[in-house]
Amino acid sequence: MEDFKDIMKNIKTDLVILVVEDNQYIRQQVSEGLSKIFSTVLIAPDGEYALKILDTVYVDVVISDINMPNMNGIDLIKTIRKGEKVKPIIITTAYEDFKEVYKDMPNISLLTKPYTIYEIIRCINESESLIEANKQNEDSFEKLQEVSNMAKEILKQLKG
Repeated sequence: MEDFKDIMKNIKTDLVILVVEDNQYIRQQVSEGLSKIFSTVLIAPDGEYALKILDTVYVDVVISDINMPNMNGIDLIKTIRKGEKVKPIIITTAYEDFKEVYKDMPNISLLTKPYTIYEIIRCINESESLIEANKQNEDSFEKLQEVSNMAKEILKQLKG
């Protein structure tokens, strides 16, 4: 198992992390801890709010509680997985029973409360190759959109 110092040496700090947690104290503690390492840490009190963030901002990793009001973590995961992007998701729960449900799901890590910032960092580190692939796909998509917009503008000018 990798030593914490080794993980910290290799961790990419420019990641955008979304913490979805209804418990204000836990949400604050986790986001403050992660903010010391990562450049952008966003927070949401439930799945509905998280989806609004995901619709407007590119996020590298989602850390979500399971039991929340409005939209729980399971429905959030299902909605995220319906999209084209498969991003790493770290599920947090107070219930050990969920380990069996999620143990074989790709790109999902499960942390049982109480967990530490180190455990989150380890999960993020284990997902590094997927995070990098998603960033490259996002960059390619943005470039394709730019070219498409330029082509539309040229067509307008030619017609106009």
